[in-house]
Amino acid sequence: MKNTITFVVLLAAALCGAQEKTVILQAGTLLDGRGHVLHHVQIVVQGGRITRIDENGKGTPSYDLSRLTVLPGFIDVHDHITWHFGPNGHIDDPSETPAQATLAAAANAWATLMAGFTTIQSLGSPEDKDLRAAINGGTLPGPVSSQPWSRSKTLSSRLNRSGKQYASSRPAAPT
Repeated sequence: MKNTITFVVLLAAALCGAQEKTVILQAGTLLDGRGHVLHHVQIVVQGGRITRIDENGKGTPSYDLSRLTVLPGFIDVHDHITWHFGPNGHIDDPSETPAQATLAAAANAWATLMAGFTTIQSLGSPEDKDLRAAINGGTLPGPVSSQPWSRSKTLSSRLNRSGKQYASSRPAAPT
């Protein structure tokens, strides 16, 4: 049942994003992400973005979620979206083909989205680059993925020529 509810909410959100017309979600309970719990509200979506919450909305709902709780998407700030167990049941499988690895990464992206995570932060694994581009470009379903800075730039900005760390512990600026 929990997976069905997550699927319905994410499907409605995906359909809303694919349409330019106004979409109204009728929610029984809404956790607004700012600490408030609202009941019997309408969420108005235009162009794939929430434009307003109507507490006494009178519009005709496009989707009736009145028996469900709607909440903001979760954010995972440390994710390894391409990590998976290969055909041999281990994380490192030399017999795994590139196609199998690609399909496993796409399946991880879908499973992460279905678990309610709409945004993830990848910490810079080179394997994430193509997957991140496909998701962020809209060709593959998955959570929006960001890489806040390059590890090599962060490390090089903290080290001087002798390899000693600078006093600053501030990370490099995002690229």
